[in-house]
Amino acid sequence: MDVRGNLFADCTWFVSQALWAGGFHQTSWWNSYESRQGSVLSQPGTDIARGSPNLVNYLQQRFPVTVQDLRDKFSTNAVPLAKPGDIIAYDWENDGQIDHLAFVVDIAPGQYPEVSEWGTLPIQESYSKRGWTWSELSRTWLQQVYPRRSDGKGGVTAKLIHFNLPG
Repeated sequence: MDVRGNLFADCTWFVSQALWAGGFHQTSWWNSYESRQGSVLSQPGTDIARGSPNLVNYLQQRFPVTVQDLRDKFSTNAVPLAKPGDIIAYDWENDGQIDHLAFVVDIAPGQYPEVSEWGTLPIQESYSKRGWTWSELSRTWLQQVYPRRSDGKGGVTAKLIHFNLPG
C-alpha cells in the first residue's frame, strides 16, 4: 500500500490502491501513474482513482458488481452479502452524492463488515479497521453523527459495492 500523497484524507485513493494490490489491473482511465492537479499540488492518479463517485461509476461499468442499499442495515449492522475486498460507499447527508469510500477487510461475528480507510479529516494516525457503522473519529455510531432531520431528510446512508468475481 502506498502512502498518502498529502496530509489530507484521501479515501478513494486508498480504495484504488487496495484494489490494485488485490489484483485489479490499472488502465489508462484508472491508474496511479498519471497526475491530476489538485487545488494546491499535483497528485498522482487519475480522477477515477481519486474521486469517489467516479470510481464507483467506473467499477459498476467495468466489473460484475452487485450494489446493495444499506439504508436499512444501520440498525442491525449485519450485511450478509459483504466480503473482504468489497467497498462501502457512504452518503453522509443522504443527498445522492457519494462522500466517502471504505474497503471491507474483515467480517466480524454477526455478519458485521469491518472496514479500513483513510478518513475524512487530515489526520496522521491510522487505525487498522472499524465497524462499518462506527465513527472512529467521533467514537459513536455514524447514524448519531449524521442523524435524520425532523423533516425526514438527511441522515447517513450507504451502499455496498460487492464484486461478483470467480474464485
